Amino acid sequence: MKILVINLDRRTDRWAKIKPRLEAVGMPFERIAATTPQTVPLELVEANERMPLPLRQNRSELACLESHIRALRKIAEDTVEHAIIMEDDAVLAPSFKSVVEMLPRHLDKASIVRLETSRSKQKLRVPAKRVSRQFQLFGVSEMSAGSGAYIVDRAAAHLLTENAYDHPLPADHWLFDLQFPKPKGLAIQQLVPAITMQEDFLNGSDDLPDSDLHRARTEREIHFSIYRP
Repeated sequence: MKILVINLDRRTDRWAKIKPRLEAVGMPFERIAATTPQTVPLELVEANERMPLPLRQNRSELACLESHIRALRKIAEDTVEHAIIMEDDAVLAPSFKSVVEMLPRHLDKASIVRLETSRSKQKLRVPAKRVSRQFQLFGVSEMSAGSGAYIVDRAAAHLLTENAYDHPLPADHWLFDLQFPKPKGLAIQQLVPAITMQEDFLNGSDDLPDSDLHRARTEREIHFSIYRP
């Protein structure tokens, strides 16, 4: 199973940190050059302008969303059945490879499984599907922040990208938040316990200056004085 890693060209520092982590895991991986605020497609910009004002994103947030859409399109056009999409600040558990390699045989068609945790509480659906003695898959009732790592099959990638710009939202909400429209037939699940975490959450803070996306979201919150995550 291949890992697609989203990384901005200018963030060579982040690539230098995640590359050895991936090499240590021993799975094939490919770097996906992240979309920049300057290269966000006009179609996505126009779709964003049609959203209610509090939900409109700035260009940095749109660039993050477009990066995930491009990665999903790559999977949809490939012959692989499953792949992992990852952001460049993911920290991986020692069990990462063994768990993701056994996950596909437990997944329904058109599945997307969030592999990370952000330390916040999350409402999940029962009953769970047991993957092993330690790991379970839960349906999602309420999302938790973050789109740092998830496994997706080709059918789900097709569903997500077919009308990708209909309801542009921050990437984690676009992927996992059931309060907003999702493609019919898409199965959204959470792996418990999680096997990845983004560095900002791992360090116990979501306010680190190293996070481009966090700065973009903070700017939007200040500008509108309202934010519905």
